[in-house]
Amino acid sequence: MPQPKLEEAQARLLATGRTVRVTLPARAAFNIDEFTKITRQLAERLGCSPCISGAACWFVLENDYLVDPAGKLEPVSGGGF
Repeated sequence: MPQPKLEEAQARLLATGRTVRVTLPARAAFNIDEFTKITRQLAERLGCSPCISGAACWFVLENDYLVDPAGKLEPVSGGGF
């Protein structure tokens, strides 16, 4: 199967050896089918659909939340480590 063409940003990420952090909700982190689906998507975005072994990937649980004025709890995406 031919490899998909890397986007410029993806190629730079792989070339620099940077770490990739993926923040997951608990429902995805503790569901093997959902986690596998996410990992496959990540591998494709990193440019190697069979695996993620070429990148240092950290999977962390969501831990920052915001409550909006209506009282709805929403995860807040963080920036960096």
